[in-house]
Amino acid sequence: MYPGTTTNRRGRQGFTMVEVVVAAVIFALAAAGIFATISAMQQPAVESEEEIKAAFMAKRVLDEFRNNVDASLWSDPMWDPAGNPHTLGDVIIDGITYTPTYDVTDMPDGSKKVDVTISWTK
Repeated sequence: MYPGTTTNRRGRQGFTMVEVVVAAVIFALAAAGIFATISAMQQPAVESEEEIKAAFMAKRVLDEFRNNVDASLWSDPMWDPAGNPHTLGDVIIDGITYTPTYDVTDMPDGSKKVDVTISWTK
């Protein structure tokens, strides 16, 4: 007789139905755990990709300000006395809508501080 096998009353060797069911359940649980782990690992990668796209979009907005605006001559035609940030318009990349906004603050030394915020929805 081989290890791990049983002999039934007819003298045949093999696994019992209970052993087969237990092995199948153990295999199913292991497979479910592996698939859950793979799915959980992919979600942060997708979120990270969205954050990277938003960071590049913010950099482009700041580069446009840096290259095309003279802080000493610039007055904001869209100035909002309530202090609400300015929306530049939605941008859709890979089916995700990104909304860039900016807010300009006068600094004590006469320069301007530009804060850019990128928000997105899936």
